[in-house]
Amino acid sequence: MRRLLMKTGWCVLFFFALLNCILAMRYLLPRVPFPSQLPNFTLHRIALTGHAACAGIALLAGPFQFLDTLRRRWPRFHRRMGWLYIGSVALGAAFALPLILHAGFGPISGAGFLTLDIVWLLTTVIALRWAIKLRFDLHRRWMLRSYALAAAAISLRIMLPLSAVMGLPIAPSYRTIAWLCWLTNLAIVETWLRLRPGSVTEVPVGRASSPC
Repeated sequence: MRRLLMKTGWCVLFFFALLNCILAMRYLLPRVPFPSQLPNFTLHRIALTGHAACAGIALLAGPFQFLDTLRRRWPRFHRRMGWLYIGSVALGAAFALPLILHAGFGPISGAGFLTLDIVWLLTTVIALRWAIKLRFDLHRRWMLRSYALAAAAISLRIMLPLSAVMGLPIAPSYRTIAWLCWLTNLAIVETWLRLRPGSVTEVPVGRASSPC
């Protein structure tokens, strides 16, 4: 039953990741269908395009990193996908910086996205550090945190329409969701890491499992 739930959860996650990746990649088209009405679409079009593309790639590459079968049977492919994810995070975070200056609805939402950007990059660097040290259990834990932050794009696109359906004012809703979209994901992952069977914080190097 647990395995079935895990597979179902992975499929749902991949579906939303694919959908959000497709939506992000539309910014690579010469004429963008249904463009965002936020200031950055005109003020920082190149940065917005770069961030959307890199974040979309990271969002789509991430779920494959958590497939045990893929990791064990094709470790080289797993490592390449890992480097693709890390590179996409680094570029996506860099492209996001000028966008934060003109985030929709002012500095409160900008501060939320800036904090997300910093924590996303930091968790990814820590995950890479543990992989280099061959501490693969800790590497997986930090990759989960990193991807939870990448998936803020999914949460954002779910929370914003829900707030509109509920009739909430757009400005305060957007400012709140700029924080909730990633804090909620991080809280869910942290809870799961603490409650899952066999959860540990340290693993001796000699007992580390295969890389993730």
